[in-house]
Amino acid sequence: MNNSQTMKRWDGTVAPGFERVRDAFVGGLDDFGHGGGALSAYVDGRPIVDLWGGNARQGQAWERDTLTTIFSTTKALATLCAQILFDRGRLDLDARVADIWPEFGAAGKEHIRVRHILSHTSGVLSPLNVADIVTWQGDGWNDHQRIAAGLAAAAPAVTVGATFAYGAFTFGWLLDELVRRITGESIGAFFRREVDEPLNLDIRIGTPRSVHPRVAHFIPEPSRQLAPEAAGKIAQALAIARDPSTLTGQAFLALSDGDLLDNLAVVNLPAFQEAEIPAINGTATARSLARLFAVLAEGGELEGVRVVSQASIRRFRTIQINAPNALDLEGDPPGDAIELHRRMLGYHGSSKPYGLPRRLGPSDSAFGHDGAGGQVAFADPKAGIAAAFVRSQWTWTTTYSARLLELVYSCAGRA
Repeated sequence: MNNSQTMKRWDGTVAPGFERVRDAFVGGLDDFGHGGGALSAYVDGRPIVDLWGGNARQGQAWERDTLTTIFSTTKALATLCAQILFDRGRLDLDARVADIWPEFGAAGKEHIRVRHILSHTSGVLSPLNVADIVTWQGDGWNDHQRIAAGLAAAAPAVTVGATFAYGAFTFGWLLDELVRRITGESIGAFFRREVDEPLNLDIRIGTPRSVHPRVAHFIPEPSRQLAPEAAGKIAQALAIARDPSTLTGQAFLALSDGDLLDNLAVVNLPAFQEAEIPAINGTATARSLARLFAVLAEGGELEGVRVVSQASIRRFRTIQINAPNALDLEGDPPGDAIELHRRMLGYHGSSKPYGLPRRLGPSDSAFGHDGAGGQVAFADPKAGIAAAFVRSQWTWTTTYSARLLELVYSCAGRA
């Protein structure tokens, strides 16, 4: 632990042999900016790294039980709920969604299958008239009936089954409605009962107000001076994202006052945190995320608690799409800058974004999900490693977390 005036506060432990991970974590604390973060990892089902540091809020240090908004890493939690239902024979991946949710079979969606939702090929990117349902001031996010009705009335924005178009929000809302139709309870309640409580985790889809004081305050990335060419590209991307007629604008809910990236402060609002938004607003500690993915790295069972079968893990980590995201193509990027996403059933493989490290650590056998601003959690059954890294100040640059994850593999002898 270090409380010196010249370095950010940190704490935690590592197993013998993993001291280089600790040293790199402490040495890179400035990467957290005005915020903080945490790293946790398991090797062969054993916790070997548990580190945290920086600030959770202004004047408040990051503590052992500090939670973070994990953005799209939440999609892995929603996926696991669908995986459990599949494992129990209650969710058929080839079933028509309309057979489970009859109202959904409107506006050209009658042939959409469950697997299309899980692989982001359903084409449903936004509820119809979404601006009448939610606001960036925190209204409407817990109105699942209106959201479900808007999804049922929406038309696919791309060809169903043939085009990978990332459902930034709709992925979670669609799975939530399927879970409600099958089980009679929300996806947040299902996750809590079936996963969080049996594994003694500290993860939530929808965070009660009593827990909000433990949630780190999210901080947007500080503004910086950019070269004219880079500034022009960013301006073009922002214009596309703010246009509700584009795929990106639909997926990231372009309203009259901008899209999600224009309104990142919404994640700090109690009404937003409390709502169940199963693609975007989960909260967790890195420790609990790593423990959850250790279950998947160890064949579905950890410390005598079985969550899913090995067969379902193999099924859900089978690659469905190895292609560009249609949203990424709207800015007409050069061919060598286009990422080939490795989409599985709900999970993401460790593909490599242009100019950045791999999404999920150094191994190409990892699967899990990263999240906006620098969150990441994954399982790597081949290497016997599971890890999670979370932070509270937005970054586009993932070199710090990538270096830490590389060291985890190296110290474990799995590089």
